[in-house]
Amino acid sequence: MSTPDDAGLTVVAAPGGADSGPVPALELVHVSAAYGPYRALFDVSFTVPAGGIVALLGANGAGKSTVARVVSGLLPATDGTVSVGGRPVTGAPAYRIARAGLAHVPEGRGVFANLSVEENLVLSFRQRAGAAGVRGALASAYASFPVLGERRRQRAGTLSGGQQRLLSLAKVLVVPPALLVADELSLGLAPGVVDAVYDGLRRIHQAGAALLVVEQQLDRVLEVADRAVVLQRGSVAFDGPAEDAVAAAEQVLAESGHEAPMVAGWADRRSGRVRAGRTAGNGRNGNGRWRGRDRRSSSPAQDRGGEGEVGGARDPGPW
Repeated sequence: MSTPDDAGLTVVAAPGGADSGPVPALELVHVSAAYGPYRALFDVSFTVPAGGIVALLGANGAGKSTVARVVSGLLPATDGTVSVGGRPVTGAPAYRIARAGLAHVPEGRGVFANLSVEENLVLSFRQRAGAAGVRGALASAYASFPVLGERRRQRAGTLSGGQQRLLSLAKVLVVPPALLVADELSLGLAPGVVDAVYDGLRRIHQAGAALLVVEQQLDRVLEVADRAVVLQRGSVAFDGPAEDAVAAAEQVLAESGHEAPMVAGWADRRSGRVRAGRTAGNGRNGNGRWRGRDRRSSSPAQDRGGEGEVGGARDPGPW
């Protein structure tokens, strides 16, 4: 049985009824995608549980940002289905997927550069909380990120990279979505700013949002994630508990012809252990990322520059 919802999408009742368990915040089933004639994703399937945190990992060019674009409606899937909170959204425009409860903080700055900090926030809060909720939402955002309050009249495009990432998070922190897709939020940031970014992600999760976190700093994301998905050349190479993701990613690197580095200093907070590691060759750098030169990608789509999706002859950079 199916019924339309307020977002204009169709809600499909689970076949098992009320006893079939919680509806996942996000579900991909056999999803493929392409840039023109060049395929970038191949039969990708995984779920983000309601209220869960899933880390999406892989070398540059593996398809991480492509997955983020597909689930948020910025790139259509060529095959398979995507569901957000039980609502099939495959092929739906991005604004309808946003109305279904998904917020996407893309790689890069994700702000209106010519508007002030406060104007950016007001635009978001008015849409999400209504005109009556804007004042309270602003107060909450400035309390969570004081630097934004100090710079509320400043044009967003003149903020530092880290401050712009905080502004992107503040726009969804006060009125959290059902699902947040965060794409490479820590990329290029100083460690102190990364701490602030992850504090913001924790607050959003504590407010009830499920998270899909695309990340290169593996030690940071695996500290907060429940599960992890590792992509290799546009396909799922691993889908399981976060504590097993390091070994899975090392195997992916080994299969690509690289020495398989350990991620040093990854704190397993669940057991209090610290995984000792080493740094060698194209291994972990000081930020807890993997480095390695991938084999040439199987399609030109994975050699495209920008948004972290780089492969082939160019150096794909850190994991």
